[in-house]
Formats: sequence, structure tokens, C-alpha cells
Amino acid sequence: MTQLPRSPGGRGLGGCMSGAVQGIWAFLALTLSRPLSASAWAPAGSRTLAAISRGPQGEASLVLPHGSLPSLVRRSLANQAGEELSPRKRRLAKNKRQAKGGQQVPSATKRFDLPGGFDPATATEEEFLAALKALARNQSVNKILEVAASAHDRSLLTANMLYHVVAAEARLGRGDLAANALQLFSRRALGGFEDEEAALAAGKMIRVLCQNGFQPLALDLVASHGLAQLPDSALALRGDSVFERDAEEFVQTPAWEGQRSLMLSNLARGVVTLRKWDEAQDMLKVWQSDGQSVSTEQINGLLEACAKLRHLPTLLAAVEAMAQTGTSPDDRTFELISNAAVQSVDFVTGAVSMETLPDPICPEVAFIGRSNVGKSSLVNMICNRRALAYTSKTPGKTQQYNYFLVNGQSRWKPPRDVL
Repeated sequence: MTQLPRSPGGRGLGGCMSGAVQGIWAFLALTLSRPLSASAWAPAGSRTLAAISRGPQGEASLVLPHGSLPSLVRRSLANQAGEELSPRKRRLAKNKRQAKGGQQVPSATKRFDLPGGFDPATATEEEFLAALKALARNQSVNKILEVAASAHDRSLLTANMLYHVVAAEARLGRGDLAANALQLFSRRALGGFEDEEAALAAGKMIRVLCQNGFQPLALDLVASHGLAQLPDSALALRGDSVFERDAEEFVQTPAWEGQRSLMLSNLARGVVTLRKWDEAQDMLKVWQSDGQSVSTEQINGLLEACAKLRHLPTLLAAVEAMAQTGTSPDDRTFELISNAAVQSVDFVTGAVSMETLPDPICPEVAFIGRSNVGKSSLVNMICNRRALAYTSKTPGKTQQYNYFLVNGQSRWKPPRDVL
């Protein structure tokens, strides 16, 4: 660090510069309070300051080159008794300035709480659904419950409507209102899961509850309606139930059979995000015993949640359930598995002969091939590292046996039967 010399007045160079800058700001602030022309600021052709523009109310705004001075100098000053413009007028003035400069002006969006002419006393089922979707878009958390109650009183509330109500409340973080909607409307809206609409809506509700952090409510919904036989470890996560009683029998309808495995995989993924590893593995065993496959995208989401939290045993349990249910993998599946399995990689040593090889301490995998075939690139790809093994376009760069230790610093150790 270099100390700057002090000026004769006793102030350093930094202090002089600070005082000069403060003087410039004061001059600009005083000058902006009086109407001036653009030529008063700088001579013709100067690019220091462009001009002073006038807003719709006559306020002065200093137009500066891009990034030349801070926003303190660019704010508008009203010339009528120091009056500040209202936020609406300020927004209109900004839009006009942007339009003059050729910039795109954001269009004003009008907010509709309910469709025009909507009357809960005479509305049809389609009108109720449109109203609930509009309220969900407008985030009217209390109004959406009122409209749902009106549809419920007239026996018009369907399972799809209930899904939109629960999804809107959950996405806005209102788990209490979502619980109220399920407690009041789920029995009649979902019925006995005889039709496809009710089964699909129930599966979507459980998914959206798990995605937004309301896993206990999702488990409570499953247990109270008998949607699956959950393990005791997962039932312990329910907490206090919002429903009066649990179902005495499990749902066995054909419509729900196609949704059960999807629901179980969503629940397993939700429990994984809670870092409840034993409960998540128990949920995966229930899905495995169910025997129904799910989509590749669904299993990839579960594997990604396990890989993100770097818990390899749960990921391996998901792979086992995937194999037992016949769920098809893709390239993304194998990438997630390999990246999660390799948690740490350390270079051990490089040997130049068989006599200098290190002693074996764990199972070893050797990559052997002709020169410049891509052995180092394959090692880097499998370990998800960019420069773990040195690669080059010149053949013969790797001239020794390179040893790497995988998961040597990982907290997870594979069981002995795996070794």
C-alpha cells in the first residue's frame, strides 16, 4: 500500500478529490432547480452532458450519457413549489420518454378479479372453473375460497376445481388455506376416485403440495383418503391431521391404479427434500412393491433431488425401485447416477513401471486402450471433472499409470458385500 503525499492545506489527495466531487454535485443540484437550456451545460459538440429534457408537467430531467453520473443527478425536480409528482404521473412520464427514445414501453395490464358478469348464484360449472383460474392468476387467496364454497354449496365443485384452489394456495405459501380447502371440499369433490378426473386431480394436488414444501399435508391427504398404505415412518411426518378420520379401506379403483405409483414417487421426492432419508427409502420400497412404472422424467426428478443433496444410499434405493418396476432410463438418468456416485476424486500417484504401482486398498478399475483413443476424456466424463486426467490432441501424452481415489473423503462407505 502506498501513502499519498499531503497537500499544503493538510488534506490528502483523496480528501481533495472528495471535496471537488461534492462541489460538483452541489453545483448541479442548484442549477437544476432553475430552467436552463442545454447549451448552458456544455459547448456545442460536447459529449459530457446531452441535454435537459422536460416532462409532461414541466419538470427538468438531466439526460446523461450511459453510466456517466449516478441516479442522484438524474432524478426529476418539479418546478411548481417543489411539488413531487405522483407515482402514476412519474410512470407515465417515464413511458413517454422511453417511447420518444424508441424503447419498448410496457403495456398496462388490467387486473380482473372475476370474469365480467359472473354471479355465483347462477354460474355454470364452466363459469366457476374460469373464475377460479382467474383468481389463481391474480393471487386472490381469500376470494378463491369464497368462490369454491359457492360452487360446493351448489354441488358444482369438481375435482379439477379443487386442484386449482389447492395449487393456488400452496404456490403462495398458504398451507393453512390449502388445508382448509381440502378439509371442507375434498370428500365430495374427489368422491370415491371412480373417474379419471378425480384420480388425476388427486395426484396433481399431492405433487404440488410436495413441490411447495407441504409434504405433511400431502401425506395426510393420502392417509385420510386411503390412497396408499404408507409406512409407519412416513405416517409419523403427518403431524396433526386436518381431517376427521382416516379411510377404513384403501382405494382400489382402476382409475386410481394408474396414479398410485406416480403419487408414491412424488411423495418419495418430497420426503427426500426434507432430508428424511430412512422415510424416503421406506417410501421407495412401497413404490417398488406396487410394481407400476413411472415416466423417465419423473424418476429423473427423484434422482436429481438425491444427487443434489449427495445422499448416495437413497439414490441407489431409487435405482433399485426403478429397475424392479421396469421404469426406462435415458442418458440423463445415467448422468445423474454417475455424478452422484462420484462425490470426491483425488490423484494418488503416477507409476512408471509395474514395480512402482501402489498397494491395492480397494477395488480397482483400469482404463486401457490404444494411444489417443480417449481414455483420459472418458475418466473426466465419468468423474464429472474437467481436468482430472490430462488430455491432449498429441498422441502419447499419458506415459505413466495414473491412480485416482474415488470417494476417499466421502462420508458414505459402501457395504462390504458391494466390495
